[in-house]
Amino acid sequence: MVWLQAALAAPIQVGNDDELKTYLLFSNSHDGTRPIDIRLTTIRVVCNNTLTLATRAREAGTFFRRGHNLSLDKLGTEAKAFFELLLKDQSTQQAIMKKMAAAACDDAAFKRFLERLLPDPMPPASAATNTAVAQAYATRLDNIRASRQAMFDVRREGCRQREGKLQVPAEAETWWGALNAVTAWVDHVQAVKGSVFAHQMFGAGNDLKSSAYARIRSQLSQ
Repeated sequence: MVWLQAALAAPIQVGNDDELKTYLLFSNSHDGTRPIDIRLTTIRVVCNNTLTLATRAREAGTFFRRGHNLSLDKLGTEAKAFFELLLKDQSTQQAIMKKMAAAACDDAAFKRFLERLLPDPMPPASAATNTAVAQAYATRLDNIRASRQAMFDVRREGCRQREGKLQVPAEAETWWGALNAVTAWVDHVQAVKGSVFAHQMFGAGNDLKSSAYARIRSQLSQ
């Protein structure tokens, strides 16, 4: 994979001391098997948490993805239009995040949220008769519950950044704090096989962060 990150001029300001630097993240493959992908991503200054603003709905203004079959001129025209939409959409994203920061989320609400975000898996049908399957299921269940507890602990206690000795602070009991507890766990705590950056920005870690953002946004819009 080939990737490039370009800084945008305007940050997202959630609070007086809570700023998110904004970037365009471009990715592609050497052999053309992956489509050209451009998306808006943020880095929270206070903790270096990353969040790619491409929800599962792939909302207009935050996500651009095209195959290699377009002409260079057409691709450039569509990318320019996307970029203009993205700049306009930054104020919308800022308003959403400020709404999250103003909405209370106590421990009980956060626990319920984590149980929906990362639910217990259903036991396989053969678990009752196959010891190996039952043991594998028990291990998976323990890992998921430990992950939820770790995210809960990150919100209350903070954590160390994955690289370096800087401390990620504990989060406020708001939905913005809930989201940042999830992103901090993915970015700084979760055990990762292979490329940490790919996991955080393109892989399962990115999927979990994007799902948390979309769920909280949907909940607050009801």
